[in-house]
Amino acid sequence: EIQPPRIPVRFTPWLIPNSWVQAWSVRLSLLKSLTDVPYSAISLGHLFRYGPLGEEQLAQLIVDLEWGKFSAIGRDPRQNGLVGLLFDRAALIAKYRATNSSVISIPDAAKSLGVKQEVGYALARLSLLETLPIVVGRRCARGVRVDSILKFQTEYVFATMLAKLRGSSSTTIAAELTERGVAPVASRAIGNCRQIVYRRADLLSVDWVQKLMPTGPVQSAP
Repeated sequence: EIQPPRIPVRFTPWLIPNSWVQAWSVRLSLLKSLTDVPYSAISLGHLFRYGPLGEEQLAQLIVDLEWGKFSAIGRDPRQNGLVGLLFDRAALIAKYRATNSSVISIPDAAKSLGVKQEVGYALARLSLLETLPIVVGRRCARGVRVDSILKFQTEYVFATMLAKLRGSSSTTIAAELTERGVAPVASRAIGNCRQIVYRRADLLSVDWVQKLMPTGPVQSAP
Protein backbone atom coordinates (compact mmCIF):
# COMPACT_ATOMS: atom_id res chain seq x y z
CA GLU A 1 0.00 0.00 0.00
CA ILE A 2 1.34 3.40 -1.02
CA GLN A 3 1.40 5.90 1.83
CA PRO A 4 0.97 9.66 1.17
CA PRO A 5 4.14 11.69 1.73
CA ARG A 6 4.52 13.31 5.14
CA ILE A 7 4.88 17.08 5.08
CA PRO A 8 7.40 18.39 7.61
CA VAL A 9 6.07 20.97 10.08
CA ARG A 10 8.60 23.52 8.81
CA PHE A 11 6.64 23.67 5.53
CA THR A 12 3.35 24.47 7.33
CA PRO A 13 3.95 27.84 9.03
CA TRP A 14 0.18 28.45 9.42
CA LEU A 15 -0.44 25.19 11.26
CA ILE A 16 -3.04 25.87 13.98
CA PRO A 17 -2.77 23.91 17.24
CA ASN A 18 -5.60 21.44 17.74
CA SER A 19 -5.98 22.61 21.34
CA TRP A 20 -6.77 26.14 20.11
CA VAL A 21 -9.38 24.83 17.68
CA GLN A 22 -10.99 22.65 20.35
CA ALA A 23 -11.08 25.53 22.84
CA TRP A 24 -12.84 27.80 20.36
CA SER A 25 -15.25 25.02 19.39
CA VAL A 26 -16.31 24.80 23.03
CA ARG A 27 -16.69 28.59 23.28
CA LEU A 28 -18.83 28.70 20.15
CA SER A 29 -21.06 25.89 21.40
CA LEU A 30 -21.74 27.85 24.60
CA LEU A 31 -22.87 30.98 22.75
CA LYS A 32 -26.54 31.60 22.09
CA SER A 33 -27.58 30.71 18.55
CA LEU A 34 -29.47 33.68 17.05
CA THR A 35 -31.60 32.44 14.18
CA ASP A 36 -33.04 35.92 13.69
CA VAL A 37 -30.00 38.19 13.68
CA PRO A 38 -30.96 41.65 14.99
CA TYR A 39 -30.16 44.76 12.99
CA SER A 40 -28.01 46.02 15.84
CA ALA A 41 -25.63 43.06 15.39
CA ILE A 42 -22.70 42.60 13.05
CA SER A 43 -20.85 39.35 12.34
CA LEU A 44 -17.13 38.71 12.29
CA GLY A 45 -17.55 37.50 8.73
CA HIS A 46 -19.05 40.87 7.76
CA LEU A 47 -16.17 42.67 9.46
CA PHE A 48 -13.62 40.63 7.52
CA ARG A 49 -15.33 41.25 4.18
CA TYR A 50 -16.66 44.79 4.47
CA GLY A 51 -15.20 46.52 7.54
CA PRO A 52 -15.44 49.06 9.07
CA LEU A 53 -12.50 47.84 11.20
CA GLY A 54 -8.99 47.82 9.75
CA GLU A 55 -6.56 44.91 9.88
CA GLU A 56 -4.94 46.07 13.14
CA GLN A 57 -8.30 46.52 14.83
CA LEU A 58 -9.48 43.09 13.64
CA ALA A 59 -6.33 41.49 15.01
CA GLN A 60 -6.85 43.28 18.32
CA LEU A 61 -10.47 42.13 18.38
CA ILE A 62 -9.39 38.48 18.03
CA VAL A 63 -6.86 38.91 20.83
CA ASP A 64 -9.46 40.60 23.04
CA LEU A 65 -11.90 37.75 22.41
CA GLU A 66 -9.21 35.23 23.33
CA TRP A 67 -8.49 36.99 26.62
CA GLY A 68 -12.08 37.83 27.47
CA LYS A 69 -11.68 41.59 27.04
CA PHE A 70 -14.55 41.74 24.54
CA SER A 71 -17.49 39.40 24.11
CA ALA A 72 -19.83 38.25 21.36
CA ILE A 73 -23.58 38.48 21.90
CA GLY A 74 -24.17 35.18 20.13
CA ARG A 75 -23.50 33.33 16.92
CA ASP A 76 -25.15 33.06 13.53
CA PRO A 77 -25.93 29.35 12.93
CA ARG A 78 -25.83 29.96 9.16
CA GLN A 79 -22.09 30.64 9.33
CA ASN A 80 -19.56 28.04 10.43
CA GLY A 81 -16.70 28.81 12.77
CA LEU A 82 -15.46 32.15 14.03
CA VAL A 83 -17.00 34.14 11.17
CA GLY A 84 -20.41 33.42 12.71
CA LEU A 85 -19.61 35.38 15.88
CA LEU A 86 -22.06 38.25 16.40
CA PHE A 87 -21.29 41.52 18.14
CA ASP A 88 -23.29 44.53 19.19
CA ARG A 89 -22.35 47.06 16.52
CA ALA A 90 -22.52 50.11 18.81
CA ALA A 91 -20.35 48.46 21.48
CA LEU A 92 -17.86 47.28 18.86
CA ILE A 93 -17.46 50.74 17.33
CA ALA A 94 -17.25 52.38 20.76
CA LYS A 95 -14.32 50.13 21.69
CA TYR A 96 -12.50 50.27 18.36
CA ARG A 97 -13.53 53.74 17.30
CA ALA A 98 -10.03 54.67 16.08
CA THR A 99 -11.03 53.73 12.53
CA ASN A 100 -14.00 56.12 12.43
CA SER A 101 -11.85 58.92 11.02
CA SER A 102 -10.57 56.74 8.17
CA VAL A 103 -11.61 57.81 4.69
CA ILE A 104 -12.50 55.25 2.02
CA SER A 105 -13.73 55.47 -1.56
CA ILE A 106 -17.43 55.55 -2.44
CA PRO A 107 -17.24 52.03 -4.01
CA ASP A 108 -15.68 50.70 -0.80
CA ALA A 109 -18.34 52.49 1.24
CA ALA A 110 -21.02 50.87 -0.92
CA LYS A 111 -19.41 47.47 -0.32
CA SER A 112 -19.49 48.15 3.42
CA LEU A 113 -23.20 48.88 3.12
CA GLY A 114 -23.71 45.70 1.14
CA VAL A 115 -24.89 47.43 -2.04
CA LYS A 116 -23.60 48.01 -5.57
CA GLN A 117 -21.25 50.94 -6.13
CA GLU A 118 -23.89 52.61 -8.34
CA VAL A 119 -26.12 52.78 -5.27
CA GLY A 120 -23.27 54.30 -3.28
CA TYR A 121 -22.85 57.05 -5.85
CA ALA A 122 -26.61 57.68 -5.88
CA LEU A 123 -26.70 57.98 -2.10
CA ALA A 124 -23.79 60.43 -2.29
CA ARG A 125 -25.54 62.52 -4.97
CA LEU A 126 -28.63 62.69 -2.77
CA SER A 127 -26.45 63.72 0.20
CA LEU A 128 -27.78 60.77 2.19
CA LEU A 129 -24.24 59.44 2.42
CA GLU A 130 -21.91 62.23 3.50
CA THR A 131 -18.73 62.64 1.43
CA LEU A 132 -15.67 64.87 1.48
CA PRO A 133 -13.07 65.80 -1.15
CA ILE A 134 -9.95 63.63 -1.35
CA VAL A 135 -6.93 63.62 -3.67
CA VAL A 136 -6.28 60.41 -5.62
CA GLY A 137 -3.07 60.72 -7.58
CA ARG A 138 -3.42 63.90 -9.61
CA ARG A 139 -7.17 64.11 -9.50
CA CYS A 140 -9.75 65.11 -6.93
CA ALA A 141 -12.46 62.67 -5.90
CA ARG A 142 -15.00 62.19 -3.14
CA GLY A 143 -14.39 59.94 -0.15
CA VAL A 144 -16.47 58.69 2.76
CA ARG A 145 -15.50 58.67 6.41
CA VAL A 146 -16.25 55.45 8.27
CA ASP A 147 -18.35 57.33 10.82
CA SER A 148 -20.46 58.66 7.92
CA ILE A 149 -21.26 55.07 6.99
CA LEU A 150 -22.30 54.36 10.56
CA LYS A 151 -24.41 57.52 10.57
CA PHE A 152 -26.16 56.39 7.39
CA GLN A 153 -26.86 52.97 8.87
CA THR A 154 -28.34 54.65 11.94
CA GLU A 155 -30.58 57.09 10.07
CA TYR A 156 -31.67 55.12 7.00
CA VAL A 157 -33.01 51.68 6.13
CA PHE A 158 -32.99 49.77 2.85
CA ALA A 159 -36.31 48.33 1.72
CA THR A 160 -34.48 45.09 0.96
CA MET A 161 -33.67 44.71 4.65
CA LEU A 162 -37.29 45.35 5.63
CA ALA A 163 -38.35 42.80 3.05
CA LYS A 164 -35.93 40.26 4.48
CA LEU A 165 -37.38 40.73 7.95
CA ARG A 166 -40.94 40.52 6.70
CA GLY A 167 -40.33 37.60 4.37
CA SER A 168 -41.59 39.68 1.47
CA SER A 169 -40.27 41.67 -1.49
CA SER A 170 -39.06 45.26 -1.51
CA THR A 171 -41.78 46.14 -4.04
CA THR A 172 -44.47 44.85 -1.70
CA ILE A 173 -42.90 46.68 1.24
CA ALA A 174 -42.78 49.92 -0.75
CA ALA A 175 -46.43 49.60 -1.75
CA GLU A 176 -47.49 48.93 1.84
CA LEU A 177 -45.50 51.86 3.21
CA THR A 178 -46.92 54.16 0.52
CA GLU A 179 -50.42 53.24 1.72
CA ARG A 180 -49.29 54.18 5.23
CA GLY A 181 -48.12 57.57 3.96
CA VAL A 182 -44.42 56.78 4.25
CA ALA A 183 -42.38 57.93 1.25
CA PRO A 184 -38.82 56.83 0.41
CA VAL A 185 -35.90 59.25 0.30
CA ALA A 186 -34.20 57.34 -2.52
CA SER A 187 -35.50 55.07 -5.29
CA ARG A 188 -35.46 54.68 -9.07
CA ALA A 189 -37.72 57.75 -9.26
CA ILE A 190 -35.75 59.66 -6.61
CA GLY A 191 -32.11 60.12 -7.54
CA ASN A 192 -32.11 57.14 -9.93
CA CYS A 193 -31.12 54.90 -7.02
CA ARG A 194 -31.38 51.15 -7.56
CA GLN A 195 -32.30 50.62 -3.92
CA ILE A 196 -35.36 51.96 -2.13
CA VAL A 197 -34.27 53.79 1.01
CA TYR A 198 -36.35 55.08 3.91
CA ARG A 199 -35.54 57.52 6.66
CA ARG A 200 -35.73 55.56 9.87
CA ALA A 201 -37.55 58.38 11.69
CA ASP A 202 -40.36 58.15 9.09
CA LEU A 203 -40.96 54.52 10.05
CA LEU A 204 -41.74 55.25 13.71
CA SER A 205 -45.47 55.13 12.97
CA VAL A 206 -45.29 51.68 11.38
CA ASP A 207 -45.88 49.19 14.19
CA TRP A 208 -44.49 46.05 12.53
CA VAL A 209 -41.27 47.83 11.61
CA GLN A 210 -40.75 48.90 15.21
CA LYS A 211 -41.30 45.36 16.45
CA LEU A 212 -38.71 43.90 14.09
CA MET A 213 -36.17 46.69 14.14
CA PRO A 214 -34.59 47.75 17.47
CA THR A 215 -33.16 51.17 18.17
CA GLY A 216 -29.48 51.74 17.42
CA PRO A 217 -27.40 51.30 14.27
CA VAL A 218 -28.73 48.85 11.72
CA GLN A 219 -26.72 46.28 9.85
CA SER A 220 -26.40 46.74 6.15
CA ALA A 221 -27.84 44.40 3.62
CA PRO A 222 -25.67 41.40 2.79
